[in-house]
Amino acid sequence: MKQVYTYYVQLAILIFVNFSYAKTNQLDQYISLNTVSIVMDTEIQATEIIQVNMALTGSCPADVNQGTDANSCSSIVNGIGFLADGTEDIVTWELTGATIASSPTTDKNDASGQNFNLGITTVTYNTFDVNSNPIDSCSFTVTITDNESPSVAAAAEVNTTTSADTSGDCTVDVAITDATFNDNCSVSSIAWVMTGAVNDTGSGQVGTYTFPIGTTTITYT
Repeated sequence: MKQVYTYYVQLAILIFVNFSYAKTNQLDQYISLNTVSIVMDTEIQATEIIQVNMALTGSCPADVNQGTDANSCSSIVNGIGFLADGTEDIVTWELTGATIASSPTTDKNDASGQNFNLGITTVTYNTFDVNSNPIDSCSFTVTITDNESPSVAAAAEVNTTTSADTSGDCTVDVAITDATFNDNCSVSSIAWVMTGAVNDTGSGQVGTYTFPIGTTTITYT
């Protein structure tokens, strides 16, 4: 940051000239010229440039790794304020990456209490002096991971007979009620595995399936 100081110096030069002489003529006229003053004013402008090197005041906290809040795909993060040393006049923050947000551009701001999305967000703090001249900046990351497993619930057990579908054979078609599932973040798909009388695998809902005599267990993931 440069500060410019300007000085003005006034130089005054006074020249005094005194002279007289006598002129003799028929009238004995006396001619006298006295005191001629010449004043010169000159302004000299001197500019002094002072280079002020401002070191980073304060620092950023360490990187943060945190799980999502219960039943949420994001997390509120606290304790991530700028570690100031008291010399900053303005502190702003900006979030980029998984979360996009920014603070006001005045006063001393703290990113603590912000809701961070799943993934990696970079937090950047910027410091300024009282005239909004930038001093320095620092950054750290906030990583939010999903540590909450999805939940899935199968339908009630089914007991039936081969004659239920009137096909007259040793199998029966059964419409399996859809399983229900939930997750704090979105669930893209579910899968199932059949064991016992039937050995099979698939994705999504089972739907209507032909079962032979015996017991088949359906497991969803």
